[in-house]
Amino acid sequence: SPVGYIGVIDNDIRFCTDPDSQGMGVGSFMLSKIQKLYPDATGRILRDNVPSQRAFDKCGIEYSIL
Repeated sequence: SPVGYIGVIDNDIRFCTDPDSQGMGVGSFMLSKIQKLYPDATGRILRDNVPSQRAFDKCGIEYSIL
């Protein structure tokens, strides 16, 4: 079954990882792949979503806090 999804809408990266697959590098893997396809895309992350912030930091992708 799917462990997550990722996409870009209006240059905004959106992704989600299944809770059972979090902490296994799935999100970072997806982000590193999408960054190659959309090198100018960035993220918008909710302030309390620390796991997403860490994944973006790990991949060196810019994001803003909402």
